[in-house]
Amino acid sequence: DDSIYPEVRASVSNVDDTEMPVMTIRAWVIGITLVVVTTGINAFLNLRWPAPVLAPSVVMLISFPLGKLAALVLPIRYWTIPERIPWIGGMEFSLNPAPFNVKEHTLICIMANITASTYLVNAAAVTDKRFGYHLNLGMQVLLTISTKLVGFSLAAFWRNILIIPGSSIWPQNLVISTLLNSLHAEDGGRMGYGMSRRRFFTYVAGGTVLYSFLPGFLFTGLSYFSFICWIRPNNVVVNQLFGSVTGLGMSFLSFDWSQISWVISPLVVPWWALWQQFLGFVVFYWLIVPILYYKNVWKSGHLPIMGGSAYDRFAEPYSLKHVITPDFRLNVTAYEEYSPIYSYPPQSLCPSYSWAHAPGTTYRSFGPLERNSFLLAVRIINRFIIDHEECNQIRLDICPGSKVIPLYEGVQLLLKFHHVLPPLTLSSPLRRYLLVQRSLVRIVLLLDLFGSADTPPAQAVAATLAVVVQVGVQNLVFKIVPDVCTPNQANQLTCNSLGVQFTSSLVWGLIGPRRLFGKGGIYRFHPYGILIGAILPVILWFWHRRRPNSRFSTLHIPLALSGPLGVPPATGINYSSWFLLGFVTQYIVRTRKPQWWLKYNYILSSALDTGTIFGIILVFLCLYLPKKGTLTLNWWGNTVWQNSTSI
Repeated sequence: DDSIYPEVRASVSNVDDTEMPVMTIRAWVIGITLVVVTTGINAFLNLRWPAPVLAPSVVMLISFPLGKLAALVLPIRYWTIPERIPWIGGMEFSLNPAPFNVKEHTLICIMANITASTYLVNAAAVTDKRFGYHLNLGMQVLLTISTKLVGFSLAAFWRNILIIPGSSIWPQNLVISTLLNSLHAEDGGRMGYGMSRRRFFTYVAGGTVLYSFLPGFLFTGLSYFSFICWIRPNNVVVNQLFGSVTGLGMSFLSFDWSQISWVISPLVVPWWALWQQFLGFVVFYWLIVPILYYKNVWKSGHLPIMGGSAYDRFAEPYSLKHVITPDFRLNVTAYEEYSPIYSYPPQSLCPSYSWAHAPGTTYRSFGPLERNSFLLAVRIINRFIIDHEECNQIRLDICPGSKVIPLYEGVQLLLKFHHVLPPLTLSSPLRRYLLVQRSLVRIVLLLDLFGSADTPPAQAVAATLAVVVQVGVQNLVFKIVPDVCTPNQANQLTCNSLGVQFTSSLVWGLIGPRRLFGKGGIYRFHPYGILIGAILPVILWFWHRRRPNSRFSTLHIPLALSGPLGVPPATGINYSSWFLLGFVTQYIVRTRKPQWWLKYNYILSSALDTGTIFGIILVFLCLYLPKKGTLTLNWWGNTVWQNSTSI
């Protein structure tokens, strides 16, 4: 049996050795050790700017030699636990039951992946450093763990829809699966094309590490290649449209992989999805936003066209002290006297996109051919699943029983519509964070990776441990470094990532969406986006039934509406360079060199990710950290992009 999709066949093995050990002691020891180390480092670096991140691909490469070393040095024998020990007495175990294998490696990779999100950990930083209210340690741990528990439960709820069907492909996992299979079971000449994937990965990753010194230090203009702004640095309109930092990024070019893959690697998104997402971005941000801005709709013409702050009616950053009471509630009288919140156009439109996108994702239809393929894929994947122990559904279903999250917020979490109920007023700024759950998508993604590697899903231990480490490290830094999260902190611990979250806590927490999106609010027409998102897919579906051969029949409204959701913090240059490279790889190379694409495309994406991360870490450790960021190379290539009004 094999997948009906060539991308999956090229990335995932169709052979499963059910006797291969998975839950080994060495896998748990290596996995937990890496979870503690990488989570602690990332929790610290999350407070610093600029700073690298120890991404899962780095952990994957680090764990591979550790696993091989453990298999080499640990004794090959079995021990029996004494019978007098309750529950586990009489059981046998081994520290080295077999050679280090791909399933153990996958388990370690999952443990590292599940610890990546720090959104709820940042809630404590926002309340502490921006609102002056300190959450106790127990509250921080419970708040963050509740996010993971709800994520696990909702992932299990959607598992039969988003994971079990073989037609539900998560392209990001194909990259991970390709690298895992390349490290453990290189197919050699299976496809009969060129060098091995492992060698290809080594060459590309090594070259990318060296190249990272160019956009990272030697020629930083390669990262923000807005050459039109370099020609007209003082033209405000040109810089607003083509600027890559505070402009709309119409310059189209970036030679920095971290910028190109900001949204997602363009090498993993199919062409039919890529062009539709980019189309949605172009319509909303390169057509609608300039019209709104230059027409001064919502008084936006007095603000930057792109930015990262909330503003008052004087076009100054919104001052919290004018509207908050000593008990952290909204002073309504002071708020009405001072100013409502004004946002630059891309940020103010974000709720509309979310509302329009949410209902469209519930529509799904299958044509005759799609249905047959779907049923075939389900039959194939179920043969693999039946051989593996599944998580107890009851254990996952009881997770939302936590009393931390009120019922009405749990309903929004289930639907993932954290913007759907605009009239709801939440006067507590912290409660906003209980609405935004980033764990669901990540956990569903990792459950799919478990299925791809034929590994039983078990993630809760790593997630819980990571939460404790994240909270502990952050509180330790806050205690040791008194001026952390201030703009002029000596070690660059400025907490830049908290800006958008602080604005969100004002809009959706302290001030409340009713005052902005309700009757009489500045953005009162935004909630109608949910009607647009619900009606457009139905119209297109009827159009497809009447004109199945029309070009518009291939348009997928929810997919197009999802395009702009990355802005902010992404800008136009992230999307345009992402689209250009995707066009080359997903359309030109795939159609003209299909064998090369099938063998090397996903391993190329993994190599670029890994090499860039290692390169950023080296630049940070060798050039930025020793001199506290003061070591610079002062020449035209590093200053030209900063000498324009787009900064």
